[in-house]
Parts: sequence; C-alpha cells; structure tokens
Amino acid sequence: MPATYDPVTGTLTPNAPLAEGAHALTYTLTDAAGNKSPQSSPLNISIDTTAPAAPAAPANYNDNVGAVTSPTSTGHDR
Repeated sequence: MPATYDPVTGTLTPNAPLAEGAHALTYTLTDAAGNKSPQSSPLNISIDTTAPAAPAAPANYNDNVGAVTSPTSTGHDR
C-alpha cells in the first residue's frame, strides 16, 4: 500500500485508510537518487472498527460502605 513519509516526525501514513481485518505492514524507503532500502520486518496489526456492545445497567447493587447501608438498594432516592 502506498504511504507518505514525513521526515520531520519519522512517520509513514497510508495514502488510503486500512480496511477492517488483519494486516502485515512492511516498508521500504527510496532516497533522492532512487536507491531503495531493504524491506522492513512485518508489523502485524488488526483493524477493528466494530464498537463493542453497550454494557447493561445494573438493576440493583449492594450499598455496604459507610455508616448508613442498605442490602436492597436499587439506585433510586428514598
């Protein structure tokens, strides 16, 4: 995949977004004279853009901390 190199920050940025799934990223650099570097070792990454499911809100909880406690708390003001 073509990428743009920023010599100030030393970063390579893909010219297009990576698709969902597994990728093995490698790179080579070419100098102004056209000399190409050896290919790097792969960096294995996984792109996952699926949001996790929202957690369920608790229906009740134990209020067992402090001077006043209640074993049947529901989260509602009394």
